[in-house]
Amino acid sequence: MYVLFAPMCEGESLTEIVISSNVGNPENPSEPREIDWWSGNRPADESTERGWVVLGDDSRFLESGGNDDVSEWPRDLRVELGHDSPGGGFRSITGAIRIDDTVPGYAPDADIEEIEYLFGDPRTDDPLELWTPNRMRLETGCAGQYL
Repeated sequence: MYVLFAPMCEGESLTEIVISSNVGNPENPSEPREIDWWSGNRPADESTERGWVVLGDDSRFLESGGNDDVSEWPRDLRVELGHDSPGGGFRSITGAIRIDDTVPGYAPDADIEEIEYLFGDPRTDDPLELWTPNRMRLETGCAGQYL
């Protein structure tokens, strides 16, 4: 199980996620195509609304689609998160993730709110480290402030 954590700012809630990547384009090699691997819309639980997304887990969304087998996805991925902002309105955050041997995998019954996440502090060029969600919030704020 791989989990993405995007701490929502106060009053925000995650509404959707799209995982995609660029792949080769045989018709025009200089312009890669973007492929959507998996998506989820309308979280089915509070944890997902607050920013914890189990990648490929269709059960955590009321609507989902694509390939839910993370092992078949490329290692370098683009993540687009949609979320409702305080006072109404919709925002979108785009970032990149890499799933490789440095990313910890967890058992399906792991508490996703307590595990550690591979995280790069956006204020520094320090290497990625394992951080708890609480440390992310306390030291860097919410995702909307740095993505």
